[in-house]
Amino acid sequence: MKAKSFLSFTLLFLGIFFVLIALISAYFTLTSFLERQSHGSGIFFADVELFGLVAIIFTILSAITIFAYKKILGLNESGK
Repeated sequence: MKAKSFLSFTLLFLGIFFVLIALISAYFTLTSFLERQSHGSGIFFADVELFGLVAIIFTILSAITIFAYKKILGLNESGK
């Protein structure tokens, strides 16, 4: 019982952490895209794609961890 509660807490923490990283990456994607539109690509030409990829990856990871948290929480409530 204690291991399941620790695991569910860890998954919840990771899910929230991944959501925050995804939101920060999405913000960087938007600002990089707006800067690229006004000033051109510059030296770091793949910044929008890189930040967009990081945002997508961490969004998927957060969805997986929150789904696993809900699954473990459902197991704790049913008493299995």
